Amino acid sequence: MTIDLLTKLYIKWCEKEKFTEILSADEMYLTNQIKHPYQYSWLIRFGVLWDKLEEKGYQQYKERKNNV
Repeated sequence: MTIDLLTKLYIKWCEKEKFTEILSADEMYLTNQIKHPYQYSWLIRFGVLWDKLEEKGYQQYKERKNNV
């Protein structure tokens, strides 16, 4: 899984849920677009996965930098 793929997945989900505007997942929490508990749960799980991928990318960057 990559950030690009995760972004595509997020956009597809927003389209499926028929949100009036595609905002960042963080911004979605702050708007009134979230109408159902399952949407909130989905965003929470998405955020956890996003953070894991970012951390993995950062660790890979550090490893490459240390090997140079």
